[in-house]
Amino acid sequence: MELKEEEESEPVSPTAQYLSSSTLSLCILAILEFEQVLDDSLLMQLVKDVFLSISPRFSSVRDENGAKQRKRVEVKLINHVKFPFCPSGLSPESYDKYLGDYISEIGMQQLPQSQPLWEIHLIRSPTSHAACTLIFKLHHSLGDGFSLMGALLSCLQRADDPSLPLTLPSVFLPSTAKDESNGSIFTRVLKIFSTVSDTVLDFCWNFVKSTTAEDDQTPIRSGDDRVEFRPVRVATMTFSLDHVKQIKTKVVATINDVVTGIIFLGTRLYMQELRHDSSNAKSTALILLNTRVFRSYESVKDMLKHDANAPWGNYFAFLHMSIPELTDDWSSNPLDFVVKARQIMNFKKNSLAVYLTARYIHSTLKNTSMGMTNLIGPVEKMALANHPVKGLYFAVVGAPQSLSVTIISYMEKLRVSVVAEDGFIDSQKLKSCVEHAFEVTIHIMDKTWIFCDRLSDVYSDGVDDFLEFAILNSENRMSIRCPCTSCVLLEVFNEILPNDNSLPKSMYKAKKTMKLLGLDYEKIHACRNDCILYRNEFKNLSECPRCGASRLKRMFQSPQTVENLKWHENKRIRNGKLHHPADSPAWQLIDKKWPDFSQEPRNLRLALSSNGINSHSTLSTTYSYWPVTLITYNLPPWLCMKRKFMMLSLLISGPKQPGNDIDVYLVPLIADLKTLWDVGVDVFDAYRKQTFNLRAVLMWTISDFLAYGNLFGCTVKESMVVQFVG
Repeated sequence: MELKEEEESEPVSPTAQYLSSSTLSLCILAILEFEQVLDDSLLMQLVKDVFLSISPRFSSVRDENGAKQRKRVEVKLINHVKFPFCPSGLSPESYDKYLGDYISEIGMQQLPQSQPLWEIHLIRSPTSHAACTLIFKLHHSLGDGFSLMGALLSCLQRADDPSLPLTLPSVFLPSTAKDESNGSIFTRVLKIFSTVSDTVLDFCWNFVKSTTAEDDQTPIRSGDDRVEFRPVRVATMTFSLDHVKQIKTKVVATINDVVTGIIFLGTRLYMQELRHDSSNAKSTALILLNTRVFRSYESVKDMLKHDANAPWGNYFAFLHMSIPELTDDWSSNPLDFVVKARQIMNFKKNSLAVYLTARYIHSTLKNTSMGMTNLIGPVEKMALANHPVKGLYFAVVGAPQSLSVTIISYMEKLRVSVVAEDGFIDSQKLKSCVEHAFEVTIHIMDKTWIFCDRLSDVYSDGVDDFLEFAILNSENRMSIRCPCTSCVLLEVFNEILPNDNSLPKSMYKAKKTMKLLGLDYEKIHACRNDCILYRNEFKNLSECPRCGASRLKRMFQSPQTVENLKWHENKRIRNGKLHHPADSPAWQLIDKKWPDFSQEPRNLRLALSSNGINSHSTLSTTYSYWPVTLITYNLPPWLCMKRKFMMLSLLISGPKQPGNDIDVYLVPLIADLKTLWDVGVDVFDAYRKQTFNLRAVLMWTISDFLAYGNLFGCTVKESMVVQFVG
């Protein structure tokens, strides 16, 4: 049955009566954190002029002569707006504790039925999160979280431009009309049968859970009577919505699935830490669902209409979800909890049982271990009378459960609040476990540190975190298993195949084998203007024959590569020791002799390497290849000798080696190097977004002793040996 109540302000629906009865009295605490201190008189004026005019329920009480009627009364603001005394001179951490104690205190207090069921509390003490804190205590009989969030947004404006409306993420509802019209009769019948069968099974299970079957007593469920009247402790944590969306994309789930799975994982970790056998105990979470068909919030005026699409009131239902058990190897795949949450959610979405078991509110809450609910908040920063709202979260108090969790989005952040029974659940430890679950889950997603500078703190921290994570989750502490999907698949296939199979156990070994078979891939340079590929007759060119673009310019098309080319100037360690070619006397001599060249750190310092290669690694053949390679020494030491930064400028092939006549073949390269030294070429810097004149100098040659003699045209044999030391 759908829990809802009439839109009229006078009648009191059965749901509202039950939510404010002696059996169950639920309240919603909405906590706003401000960057500036609110003035008392300003707050009183806002409540009088803005808040009371939002809905007639904020100025109505139950009629003493009829429990099913409401009547308007005069609101005495002094009874509703509280300004508690706060000691002065304390640290922000002490005020945090004071705020926590105050929230626990007002959470236990019952709202008097003789006056409208709401209160506002202004805490003017600066905590570690805000300059002051505003607490709205609203009884659940006034409306559910969706209604009260709509009322709250009616009091607030955009901080950057109050004339513009607040933007809220739209809820994209699946359209089934098109699918049903396009599907066959058999498909529709099968879908109906599946829905009916899922509903019957789910209804039976929900009915048992709501009436007789209780969860096990665990570190998150005391099972004691009247737990709803005990003090609570609230702990909050903030997660990046972008990180949640990354996980959502990875497992093809919804944001709710991701957050639910992470909270389930953190809860199981907390249970295991306090009592090891409770990690597999029977525990159920109760998810509160909004049963309205809506895509976003509406104004309170529209919500109060008779034919409103998203009417004011209590329109919610319960969804039972078994918390997955915690296996010993959970850390190897923490996403498994998210996947299981998605699977349960998909099954529940295909069932109509949630609408049939919602009438047993108290027993449904009491028999389960925890409750969860979420709301959608604005994308932009809000303000109340030009006072920016720094943070926003909410909590539900008065439920017969030891633990409840609430989630709200605000400014691309998710604020998760844990409302725990004080003295039974350690809210701070539970918070740490949920944060750890999120970090472990996002750790396998975030690989941005790989592309950072290897000397940066971000890269160093990323390596440390990865090694720590890999070692903790490795079966053999002497080796770390490669986490990529390809290597994991190879391991799976190796386990399936006989023990003496020759299948490579990693992608590294597989690529090594493929290369020996001549099946490796080849990288071919292309003109930056897409004119040609540097292959066949263009393979040895240093510039495009059509547009004249230099082949060297490709280095400067990547902002990261441009930064690396300046590493020798900006990030090199200078302690008098030889760490890099830039510390050599030859480098320093060029800097001293040609200062105009050294003033531009992007100018290239090159080395030339050449040697003869026998084709097919056979010494008996007379045919040889002489590759002439240029190496860029501007780069960090770990990048200098990478293939992507080495340029094959010439490939001299023939039935015999060129010998001392190699200078004939080097003429085009020498001409290009002279142009780069004397004139330079104009190159676009993708990092600075500007064009500059690129120059280059050839500083060294790298070769064996015989090739050394060919390059310099000197004798390296017998007694007439001539050596040049640079």
